[in-house]
Amino acid sequence: MSSQQDPTLVPIRAVVTKVEENYVVAYPIEDCGDLRMNDSVTFSLSFWEGDRDPQCEQVVELFGTTLFIRGWRAERARPVIPTKQSATKQLARRA
Repeated sequence: MSSQQDPTLVPIRAVVTKVEENYVVAYPIEDCGDLRMNDSVTFSLSFWEGDRDPQCEQVVELFGTTLFIRGWRAERARPVIPTKQSATKQLARRA
């Protein structure tokens, strides 16, 4: 199954608003299907894929986001970092 067919494999960009001992709360940057910008999404720090703990106001990518009775939850998350390709595009735009 390709990532185009399975929406749980497509990353959702969100902003971290709260970092607790075991979990993080983030809000999507834009609506994505049933997930709205006003809906919080939590993820466990156990499944954080960054070198350092997430921080408030950091933009992250959420994967495997699903709705549970108590709200939205992401299976894993990682920081948004510039790729070599996007960094090259930004430099070209500035020139």
